[in-house]
Amino acid sequence: MKRHYPKYWAMYCGVRYPIMRCDIGRLAILHSYGGLYSDLDCMPNRAWYGQAELALSRVKKLQKLGRVGTPKLGLSVKKTIKKKRMGLITKYKTTSRVVDKYNLDMKVIIGSMGNIVFLDWLAYVHQEIASKPYAQKRSFWYRAKMRYVCHTTGPHSMNRFLT
Repeated sequence: MKRHYPKYWAMYCGVRYPIMRCDIGRLAILHSYGGLYSDLDCMPNRAWYGQAELALSRVKKLQKLGRVGTPKLGLSVKKTIKKKRMGLITKYKTTSRVVDKYNLDMKVIIGSMGNIVFLDWLAYVHQEIASKPYAQKRSFWYRAKMRYVCHTTGPHSMNRFLT
């Protein structure tokens, strides 16, 4: 990391948790050498990975329970929101949105050697780490450790970057 990506060396050494170094190192290795990264609990289809410039795994989203009810994945969801003013319900608002079935995940990443996406992704991770103050004890990111990792180097960060 120090020799091939000196721009990111300080970020790599200064991250809060070791798993973040793994996430950063994964991107650097895939950029330098290309290939297939897979978590140990996955069995990727290796027959076609040599043909892909960049590929990521998709996982089914978990359904979230809410006050209004459980949305059906892949269907249009209508939700009624009650606005309260001084204890009285004054207005009803109905919103509609489509809930996606899948999220991209970091369980399997395939990329060709020198793929510029990995460098752009490293730059985005650098920006995300700099924008989330975890050192201040009153900070949300100081208390929400798992969220901090997911939103700086993990899957939430990756999904925002690719979007």
